[in-house]
Amino acid sequence: VLELQRVSFDEVRARLATEIRGWESLNDSRVVSADHVESEDGSLALRSGWVAGVSLAEWLRAGRRLSSAAAFALVRELIAVLAGADAHGLVHGDLKPSNLLITRRGEIRLIDCGVRRVMPGAQLHEQRDLPPDRYDYVAPEVAADESMPDSSSDIYSIGCLLYHLITGRPPFLGGNAERKCAAHRAGRVVDPRLLSVEASH
Repeated sequence: VLELQRVSFDEVRARLATEIRGWESLNDSRVVSADHVESEDGSLALRSGWVAGVSLAEWLRAGRRLSSAAAFALVRELIAVLAGADAHGLVHGDLKPSNLLITRRGEIRLIDCGVRRVMPGAQLHEQRDLPPDRYDYVAPEVAADESMPDSSSDIYSIGCLLYHLITGRPPFLGGNAERKCAAHRAGRVVDPRLLSVEASH
């Protein structure tokens, strides 16, 4: 749900509609179609199509792990989707396990495409009251509120996601949202080879 505080309702609605049309134009079955629903309290909700499966976040919370081969296969598939998007000037901007769905056939589906880019930079900071794990995959420049997400932001988030898939944990543990964002800007991650035997191969 997008809270409309710094910009007009019409402006955000127009931005969101543009992002939705852009992603639909890819005609990629791995991108879940969406539309927006307006509410009376000054917010917009993004409604995605139904997918038979579970989110990667649910999958990880269940304590499941991927082999290195499976993790890299998933990430390669994700990169292929984003490469096609980048060729059309599109950026996801909010890659995280809850925005990746795994179908019953083991295929990936990407949701909430481009929503983060609709939100003004000032509002990113105002949302620091969200759960800390919301910031486990955020790129440093986005965490610092210095710029809106771009293709390099997506690449960074993919790296964080791969780290989690291989080691079973996000790059930075503990702390509130502010500390997580600070860690992404200047922190040092634990060598994944110390957390997973497979990561050393």
